[in-house]
Amino acid sequence: MTPQPRTLSVSEEMRIFLGLLVQPFVAAGLTFATHPLMDRSGRAIYGGGIDPDLTHSAIAMSIAVSIAAFFVTIAAAFPAAVWVLNRHPLTLRRALLSGVLLGNIPSVLGTMVGGTGYGLAGLVRVVLFASFLGLGGASAFWAIWTLSRPAPGRETTSPVHKN
Repeated sequence: MTPQPRTLSVSEEMRIFLGLLVQPFVAAGLTFATHPLMDRSGRAIYGGGIDPDLTHSAIAMSIAVSIAAFFVTIAAAFPAAVWVLNRHPLTLRRALLSGVLLGNIPSVLGTMVGGTGYGLAGLVRVVLFASFLGLGGASAFWAIWTLSRPAPGRETTSPVHKN
């Protein structure tokens, strides 16, 4: 049985906004920090060899990932967050599972459109990297949601639904 939807308060709406606002920045930061590990893992992303300038390639990869994170946040994470929060309390487990699923949306779409150009090993690497980014973004969202909770009795209701 599905719980009845509830109305989100103004402070809950702001917490969702802040949690989603940081997603492209979290994805870019995690990508920049872990790019040397991906780039040095055997077959490079670029079709062979190792890029001589890891900083420039890390910046480029971070920008590309943050753009993808922006669109995933708008198209999938925002509706999913509102739907879940209207029906269930946000637990760390629920947030992390959602993060892994949402983080792999670009990987799935890319594989459907372009195939697996790097074989099974490349596909596993991309799925692990996307899952890592999804976990990072979900952790940031959960931390913002949990830490920005107002003190008891200070919760406001949405002006649309005031009686």
